[in-house]
Amino acid sequence: LPEDLMPRPRQGTNRFLDDIFGSLNYPPSARENNIQGKVLVDIWVNPLGTATQFTIEQSVSPDIDQEVLRVIKNASHAGFTPLVYEGNSVPYRIRFPMAFRM
Repeated sequence: LPEDLMPRPRQGTNRFLDDIFGSLNYPPSARENNIQGKVLVDIWVNPLGTATQFTIEQSVSPDIDQEVLRVIKNASHAGFTPLVYEGNSVPYRIRFPMAFRM
């Protein structure tokens, strides 16, 4: 899709990212065990722009995965702009990578 047609967080991309990274906590068990890596989370958005499902597509550890889901769900509360294809709003998926490094 062209950049101007890409769905965006309703609160704005900068606020969405601030909400995520401002509340992200490295799980103590992961820190103690030096667990690092990249989590891929899919955000499923309905035609109205509401995030309806969140799935981990690439896992690092259960604790890190749960933290990623927590912050993504909280940041997605405002929803997203609808994706319009051929004049109709359609459901879509956003794949969001989150890296955990020590």
